[in-house]
Amino acid sequence: MLDEIVRRNALRFPRKAALIGEQSQSTWAELDERVNRLTHALEALGLTRGDRIALLLGNCPEYFELYFACARGGFIAVPLNYRLTVPEARQILSAAEPALLVAGSGYASQAAELRTVLPGIRHHWILGGAPAPGASLYAAALAAAPSTPVASRSVEGDTFAMFFTSGTTGLPKGAMVAHGNLIANGYNQAIADASRAEDINLVGTPVYHVGAVFMAITYMMLGCTQVVLPQFTPTAWLAALARHRATVALLIPTMINSLLNEPTLESYDRASLRLIFYGGGPMPPTVLERALR
Repeated sequence: MLDEIVRRNALRFPRKAALIGEQSQSTWAELDERVNRLTHALEALGLTRGDRIALLLGNCPEYFELYFACARGGFIAVPLNYRLTVPEARQILSAAEPALLVAGSGYASQAAELRTVLPGIRHHWILGGAPAPGASLYAAALAAAPSTPVASRSVEGDTFAMFFTSGTTGLPKGAMVAHGNLIANGYNQAIADASRAEDINLVGTPVYHVGAVFMAITYMMLGCTQVVLPQFTPTAWLAALARHRATVALLIPTMINSLLNEPTLESYDRASLRLIFYGGGPMPPTVLERALR
C-alpha cells in the first residue's frame, strides 16, 4: 500500500534524500525508520486499524511521516485546513470522530479548545514547542518507540484519508480517498508528466490539500526527493527552487501570477525547472501566456 513506497525506496535508495524541510532532512532509510517508530507509537496509544487521526499542521516533513504511518498502521488521516476557525474545525471533527489530534505548536491553543468540546479525541500530540496540558510531544513519542519493521496493516481498498471539501454547496463533506485511488493517480500522472527518478518536487501548496498529496505521491513512487516549503511566498519559493535545483512543482494560478509579478524574479536561477502542474482555480489566458514565455 502507500507505505510500501517508503519501504521500497529505503531498500532501493537508502541514502538518497526523501524529505527536505526548512531545518531538517531525512533519507529514505531514515524516513522508513521514523514511519516504523511512529506506527509503533500510535499503536501504543491503543489505536487500531480504521481509527482516525486529525492533523492540524502547517507544511513540514513530519506531515508526510504521519501520512505514511497512517498508511502503515491502517489508520485514516484527517488533514485540517489550518485557517479554519475552532467552530469550523469542530464541525469537521464531529463528523470524522478522530481518536488522536496532532497539532503544530502554532495551533496548540486551537487544539486545546477542540479537545474540550470534542471529548471523543482521546489523545493529543504537539509537534514542536513546549508540552501543553494533557498533550504529549510528538518527538518524545517517536523517540520512545521501537524502530522494528511494521508490516502494512492496509489493503488497496482501505480509506487512506478523509479530505474535507471547501463547503461551497453547504457544510464541508469528507471525501474518502483510498490507497488505490492515489496509487492509480500516481501511475497516470507519472506517465502524463514523463516523470523521472531524478526529479525534485518543490512542495509549496498546503499539504492538508489532496493536490499536494497526489503530486508528492506521484514523485515519491519514483524515489524522488520532496522539498517541503513551510509557507509559500514568491521569494521563498524562488529561493528554494534555485537552492535545491527543483524540477517539478504544483502551483495554483494565483501563485503563478504572484511569481510573475515578483520584482526580483529575474535574479533567481530557474534553469532546473521543467514542469509546473497547475489547478485549483481558473487560469487567466494572459497569465498562462506570460508563464509559458
